[in-house]
Amino acid sequence: MTFSWEESLVLAKELSRKGGEAAMRSAISRAYYAAYQTARRHKGSRNAMATQSGSHGAVWRALKESGNRDWRRAGNQGQDIPDTGGKPIMTTMSVA
Repeated sequence: MTFSWEESLVLAKELSRKGGEAAMRSAISRAYYAAYQTARRHKGSRNAMATQSGSHGAVWRALKESGNRDWRRAGNQGQDIPDTGGKPIMTTMSVA
């Protein structure tokens, strides 16, 4: 069975409308992984080589360093997500 990451993004939107900290944290996580998995499968990141910083940084870096303006913008946006020191992003965020 193939998973559709677009469905994860739809779920993220639904969760964000629900409100509450748990729903918002889950929404952020689902949205990030939908974006990451889409970027990972993009032809601009096929040559991404995982480093000690992990595969996530490698994917965003490959897009950022591409010759395509739109791909570079996506890579910059992905790389702007804060470094969490290896912890899941949700453990480092506070929801107001």
